[in-house]
Amino acid sequence: MTFADRLCYLAEALQIARSASATLLSTSSTPQQIKSTNDRQLAELIPTLEQRLQTAFVQKQIYTDLQMYMRALETHAMTSTINNDELQQYIQHTHDSITKLDSALFDATELFVDYAQKYELYECQLLLLQLDGNEEPTILQTIWRRLLRKEVNDLFPSTTNLTGSNYERIIILQQHLIERLRNCRKKRLRLPLDFIRSELKQIVHTLNNLSDNSDSISPELFSNQILSDL
Repeated sequence: MTFADRLCYLAEALQIARSASATLLSTSSTPQQIKSTNDRQLAELIPTLEQRLQTAFVQKQIYTDLQMYMRALETHAMTSTINNDELQQYIQHTHDSITKLDSALFDATELFVDYAQKYELYECQLLLLQLDGNEEPTILQTIWRRLLRKEVNDLFPSTTNLTGSNYERIIILQQHLIERLRNCRKKRLRLPLDFIRSELKQIVHTLNNLSDNSDSISPELFSNQILSDL
């Protein structure tokens, strides 16, 4: 049985539980009947299934993200002129993780520690913490900081070999971050806007320091434009 099968069965179980609950409520003529043991058990089951299904959707995203990551690693390995045994081993480990994700449904803690944290999937980390009700500011801010810095590093992996003007680079980064944060919002991630604003200003300040002062960008303007377009 694949992960897709398990996800389908879980969604069906939730739908059946909701239908059964609605049927019991519509056929119960007295409050005592509604509060029967079976009714209470069903009422407790539905939130559990909803939570489990939401966690499974995060597992699906982790699975998809790792597949994309592995393809990128394989492409790099094929185009590289250096025989890198460590890279091949890492590709195999990633493949094993993908296979394991397809073999069962995992709880939020397992997904966070064994996959989202291990492979630096920051968006998935935030989703799992949100599902778990973890609102510890220090943890959330650390993950958001890493997510934003990773976006910058992915666009500009080398600060010693930057191309184009600072203005051009920042405009590219601005559009990229707007799309990234919009996607986060679509997935119902709560955005700590004040903290994100502060981090965006720091990112622009760093990029400005890598160029001459002729094309520096206002950190305040940069952060405002991004957050106003979400």
